[in-house]
Amino acid sequence: MTTEQRLALALAQTERGLVEELIELRKQADLSATEVAKRINRHKSSISKFEARKTDPQMSTVLRYAHAIGAMVEIRVLPFSEWEEAKGVQASREEPNSG
Repeated sequence: MTTEQRLALALAQTERGLVEELIELRKQADLSATEVAKRINRHKSSISKFEARKTDPQMSTVLRYAHAIGAMVEIRVLPFSEWEEAKGVQASREEPNSG
């Protein structure tokens, strides 16, 4: 797998994991999706789509959802190579260019 492919996969997993963590915290807070929708002045269907990952929400929506459930979202950006190293990911060899 190339570095670009590994990066794309890692970013997709990060997004999925973020939503899953938010949903889990909502449930732990004993809040329904309807209650979250009310708290952030959105229709319940928008929360359902968010939780099912059927939309690509803006960062402001993610943060408002987190606020509604009493959660903090921590965001940090670093070079992918540093992230892989920190996670202990062993990079597979990149595929040679065909051409």
